[in-house]
Amino acid sequence: MHFLLFVFIVLIAAPVQAQTAVDGYKAYDAGDYETAKAIILPLAEQGDPIAMNAMGNWHADGILVEKSRKLACDWYEKAANAGYVSAQNNFAYCFHGSGGRKRSIKQYLFWMTKSGQQSNLNAQLELMFWYMNTNKELAKKWGELAAAQNSTVARVALWISNMDNNISPVMFSEIVCVFYNNSLLKRSWTTCDD
Repeated sequence: MHFLLFVFIVLIAAPVQAQTAVDGYKAYDAGDYETAKAIILPLAEQGDPIAMNAMGNWHADGILVEKSRKLACDWYEKAANAGYVSAQNNFAYCFHGSGGRKRSIKQYLFWMTKSGQQSNLNAQLELMFWYMNTNKELAKKWGELAAAQNSTVARVALWISNMDNNISPVMFSEIVCVFYNNSLLKRSWTTCDD
């Protein structure tokens, strides 16, 4: 009798799906911030790298949690060590510019390179510009990787630096777009991309 009751309960019970960090992002985007936090925080504490990166972003901007670069970098570090590429990029900034960790060019370049090697466009652009005046070979390498991802900024930067022999010709409209949107208006590097 107990067995039949057990089978009946299992068959009629609605399947329960575990929530993911994507569900937390959806709740956040819908303006349901308490639900977003209720989903993301436990997942981050359980080691979900996407959720840990989200907690880092929230601490960096003071969204739903205390604004703290140190706490942001703590979360980024956990997610970066778990292999999450965006967190590796974010963690690199903790060592250069944004704060949260003791300034270390070595650590900045280590984490930016790790992220760039996994096709993170932002990291590839950062590395291209970082090496532009010190190591043309590395600048070109990172620029070509970014250009292969259709980065207009990379293509124009390589053209300006006369390192564009391995990319398709740069169009005048691309130069104007990059100069206007990125140089004058300080918009995102991807503003001019297709």
